[in-house]
Amino acid sequence: AAFAAYARRAQLPCYLIVLGDTKREKLAQIQAYGATVIGIHDFGRDPRVKEAVFGLLQQVAQERRWLLGITTNTHSPIGMRGIRAIAKEICRDLQGSPDRVFVPVGGGGLFASSWQGFIDVKDDGLIDRLPRMMAVHPSGAPFLTEARRRGRADIPPAECTSSRAMMARGRKR
Repeated sequence: AAFAAYARRAQLPCYLIVLGDTKREKLAQIQAYGATVIGIHDFGRDPRVKEAVFGLLQQVAQERRWLLGITTNTHSPIGMRGIRAIAKEICRDLQGSPDRVFVPVGGGGLFASSWQGFIDVKDDGLIDRLPRMMAVHPSGAPFLTEARRRGRADIPPAECTSSRAMMARGRKR
């Protein structure tokens, strides 16, 4: 939704590729900014689908001379560096470091970039201590909690069931 809002503000056309079962509320939020939304089944869940979609997107963007903006750390590490500014803004507004920062996570890119931002702010001497970072995820996507509970350092791929549609589909299997 933020990506669509920024595109609207810049008066740029925006096409967003999303999970095929993205919640209607999220789609409405995105479409309110005039973005064209394309849902793809198994995108984000099946590595083959993900790679095929990213390959096609890169090809189309290159052919049409479009800017391809990808909001994941793995595919857009340079773009995700901009997230670091969140930490500086928080510390500026609070006139110091917060005790805790709660960050929603899916893949973890926002969390990792925010953390690096606080490290940058500390290294610049603007704060004297780092906050505690708290990763928060939807109850229907407990893969982080499960990995921690099992003592795993890596997080295995898992299907997100945070939307009602996914939960209903999961019960039917």
